[in-house]
Formats: sequence, C-alpha cells, structure tokens
Amino acid sequence: MDGFALYVNLLLDYGFYEKAEETLSQSIWDSSSDMNVFHLFHQLYSRTGNIQKLEQLLSNGEAGDNLHNQSVFPLSYNAQYFSSQTFDFVVDLISIYSNQNRDLRRAYLQAKAGMMAESVYYLRKFSDQLEDTAGKYLIRAELSLIKGNYEKSKGMFKRLSQDPKFTFLAYNRLGDISNALGDSATAKQYYKTAFEIKPDHFDTLMDMIKTSILEKDYKTAKRHYNQAKEEFGEEKVISLRPLLVKGNTLSRTGGVKGLVWSEITGNILPIEILVNASPVFELNCGGNIGFAMRDSIETVMSVLKNSELEKKMSTSSIKINIPYANTFKDGPSAGLALVIGCWSEVEGIGGLDDFAFTGELSLSGNVLPVGGIPEKVFGAYMNGVSTVFLPAANHYDLRTVSSKIKENLEFRFVTHYQEAVEVLWNH
Repeated sequence: MDGFALYVNLLLDYGFYEKAEETLSQSIWDSSSDMNVFHLFHQLYSRTGNIQKLEQLLSNGEAGDNLHNQSVFPLSYNAQYFSSQTFDFVVDLISIYSNQNRDLRRAYLQAKAGMMAESVYYLRKFSDQLEDTAGKYLIRAELSLIKGNYEKSKGMFKRLSQDPKFTFLAYNRLGDISNALGDSATAKQYYKTAFEIKPDHFDTLMDMIKTSILEKDYKTAKRHYNQAKEEFGEEKVISLRPLLVKGNTLSRTGGVKGLVWSEITGNILPIEILVNASPVFELNCGGNIGFAMRDSIETVMSVLKNSELEKKMSTSSIKINIPYANTFKDGPSAGLALVIGCWSEVEGIGGLDDFAFTGELSLSGNVLPVGGIPEKVFGAYMNGVSTVFLPAANHYDLRTVSSKIKENLEFRFVTHYQEAVEVLWNH
C-alpha cells in the first residue's frame, strides 16, 4: 500500500488525473473499506472539481458513511468546537434554502468530508449571493462565532432569536456562546428554551447533557442521556457515559496545533498528547492518520530518545491522538508540532495554546521546508493563533501572504527544533 499510495500521489501532483483514476479504479483496494484509497479518491475529485463523483464517493460505502458518523463530544466550547459544528450548520441552511445553490452544496460536501475551512470559504461565497437579509446576517453571525468573536456573535444571535425562522438555532447558539464564556447557568436556560421548541433534536440533547455535567448536575445529565439513548441509540452517546459518574474527570491531555494545507485554504491540525509514567517506554497512536504521519511520529520518538529527555522518555508511556476521526490526515509536515508537543508534555510544561507549528523533522532534529505556507498561515490566522513557527527555508513563502495577516501574526523561523524550545521555554 505504501508504494501504491506514493505512486498515485505523484500522479496527482503532476496532474495526471485520468491515469490516477484508472490506477485507483483497477487496484485491489476499495474506497468503501480502505481509508487510504478513499482519501486518494477524495483528493482526485477535489482537485478536478468533479462534484458529482465527490458526492457519490461520500455517500457510498463504510468509509464515506463513517466520515461524519463518529461521535466526538468535547466538553470545551471554543473556536475549534464551533468550526467542527460547521456541517450541522450547513445542513440547517440546506433545510431552509434547499441544496440548489452550487456554493451551498460545495460547503455541504466539504464539511461532510471534515474540511471545515474549505466549507467556511463556500459559505462566504453563498452569503455574498444571498438576497435574504436575515439569512445573510445568520451566516455572518455563525462565521463570527467560528472566528471566536463571542460577544459580537452573541448580540447577533439575540437579534436573530426574534425571527421565527431562526429562533431555535439562535437559542441553541446562544447556549453554546454562554458555555464558551464560562456561564453554564445561562447556557442551560438557552438550551432549555431550544429544547422546548424541538425536544427531539439530537445536538440540543447533547448540549443539555454536557452543560449539566459542567454544572455537576448529574441527575439532569443522566435523564437527558437516557432520553438520547432511547431515541437515537446508545452508540451515539456512549462516549459521554463515563462523565455521568460524580467525581469522574477526564485525564489531563496536553495539546499542540499543527497546520494543514488544502487547495482552497489551510486549517489547524489539533494534536492531543498524553504522557504517563511507565516502567518502559511505550507509544500508542490514535486517529485516522496515514503512513507518512506515522513515520513522522516514529522520527520524533527517535529524536527525543537521543536528546536530553532520554532518561524521561525511557520511563514514559506516550499516547498521541489526532482527533476528529472523520477526517483522514497524512503527510510529514506535522513533525515540528509533534516534537514540540511531546517535549512539552514529557517535561510537564504546557502553555502552547497560542502557537501553531509546521515543518518536517529529520532524524537529526533539523526542521525541513514544507509546502502550502500561505494557506497554512491563513488557517492559523482564521483560528486565532498568535505565533506561527515555520521552517527557516520557507521564509520567502510569506511574500504572497496579505499584509493584514502578517500584521496580526508573529512568525518564528527555525532550522532545528531546539530553537523553538529555546524561544518557548528557555528565554
């Protein structure tokens, strides 16, 4: 499979799309059961703009079905959470405006494939064409929420709650915003109002459960959990079950932000890292990742084992997870993010929330140049990152980045990962 995937990627990179499709179609692997093949088909149809085949790919087979069916319910309400909700928002828009508009359909397809930044791009295009003033205002409110402008978005959704067409959605979003602002009591009231309007709405039930957990109101949380289990099936909500026990808390998991590229724009790549004491070194990887990223993780482990952390690494169990399993990720450019994230967790330092990283890592710890810098930088800007660490060799790639973005981001160029360590913790 490694050689096959490399060959198809080369065909795609050089624009031999017909040959790539022929190779994929005649292979012994099937897109309905193999996520690597599914991802290659998805790249092909995305690059050629074949919306019909892309839609068919997403609707057929286990791989396509599983893209949006895996339940992930984080208790934190932040810009990343709201970005992950883009699919549901687009579905709500389609129920209001139908799916005849090409840009709205593209927003739907990209969100269904987990490509949220691309979906936001098409939402903006759809909004520009929309004659319905209230609908245009709704999309602006949602985009403000995704960008983390909570107070602005809150005022906009309060106005939208007066429009019967958007009342339910507005109250649901006002609950989300209140949770993001740390006011779970007010959030609960907003969700209750939304729940009274649509008592069988799955996402609202999930919000009621999570908000009750945040308030330590486990009795109410269990009541809504049982309702959701009865109406939608336990497999949809079982990931919340451990949190229904009083006093049960999630293990502290560190995180670091990588950056990913797409043909339209870029986005952050959240990486979760959990380090525990262990008699011997252990490594476990989770998430829908490909061979190149797994190789990158192995390289990071080798680098750290040959660093000043050698002793601590020998008694550490490291779990690396790339969340949002409905999206396939692959490539070597997360190497810098991975090594910094692991360093942070092994040392027990943390404090990486405002930073994002991209760059391939060599066995000697050098940071090698990567592609897609303008798109990745835009993704960092869109997600509220303050500082981006880039390979020094990519310095000139910033020449095509708009001055507005460059004015709002700090850039750090490194040739070796230790330079990033020095900047972050040893100054």
